[in-house]
Amino acid sequence: SLIVIVSILRILSVFTISNNDLIFDEASHMNIARGLLEGLDYGYIYGEYNDAQRPPVYPLVITPFFGMFGSSEFVARSVSAILGILSAVVIYFLGKKLYSKEIGLYSALILAANPMHWFYSSKALVEGTFVFLIILFLYTFYSSFKDRRYLIPTGFLLTMIFLTKYTGILVSVFFILFILLWKRDLLKNKYFYLSLVVALIAIIPWVSFNLRVYGEPFGAGGFLFERATEISDLNVMLNLHGFYLFVVVIEAALFLPFMLAGFYLMFREKDRNFLPFILFFLLFMIPLSIMSVKRPRYLLPVLPVFTIATAYCFMKLKNLKISGIKLEKYIIPLIIILVIGSI
Repeated sequence: SLIVIVSILRILSVFTISNNDLIFDEASHMNIARGLLEGLDYGYIYGEYNDAQRPPVYPLVITPFFGMFGSSEFVARSVSAILGILSAVVIYFLGKKLYSKEIGLYSALILAANPMHWFYSSKALVEGTFVFLIILFLYTFYSSFKDRRYLIPTGFLLTMIFLTKYTGILVSVFFILFILLWKRDLLKNKYFYLSLVVALIAIIPWVSFNLRVYGEPFGAGGFLFERATEISDLNVMLNLHGFYLFVVVIEAALFLPFMLAGFYLMFREKDRNFLPFILFFLLFMIPLSIMSVKRPRYLLPVLPVFTIATAYCFMKLKNLKISGIKLEKYIIPLIIILVIGSI
């Protein structure tokens, strides 16, 4: 019932999202989609390839909706909002697969109430799609441990994540490192290599387009990469501590102690997901913390592992007794208070 309530709040937010001014990136995505509907080449605006450097997945996602319902900001933002709701649904199944139905429910509630996820899922930006695809990737990847056929959609999702936002390449790094460190038996399975073939085939159209327009595999994306990877002049530890962890990553600050406690409990109990979660976190945290270009949305990809770690803490608290009093009956009221306080 709680997840239904949060989902209703998300759906209701769709009816207010058109009241906010457009961000520049939103306008660019919408212009690309409008151009595609008019039969123009990707990113070909005002006689030039002004927006062709933008990865293609999000504009391609909203294009058919523009064709059906009109090319308005309301339609574009509604697509992001729906993907935000679906992210909460998929993380429920991810939490259920990794642990239990209970953790899945807690995870869905926490993600749905996270103000960062809420905000960026109400904009015509790539982040809503990005987070949704990452959670879906984690689900199919972990599913492949029992059914290797899931590796095929996993490979496809790796490319879609990269073509949604170029920092998504870090998810591919996680995929390879995870297999090398903890799941080397996959290297002997044909579906692993099929997943790589699928990933490569999926990226061919985008590479071909960039070679035609820019003469380089990823076109103007190379310039964006060079700009983003310039090391900040500020102290690295200052960036790591001050900018990201306590200010940006967890704006739902009321959940922060429970997230940290969740990671501690996973470590203490030698939970099998602790090291992979830490690896996933560090792969985004370290490089993005020392980059010169910083945006709050850059670390949205770590929300899935933060969310499940927090849910893990709630599960453990539920079974805890203090002075003979079992905390189980207090968990749901606690989550409700945290959700309300975070929205």
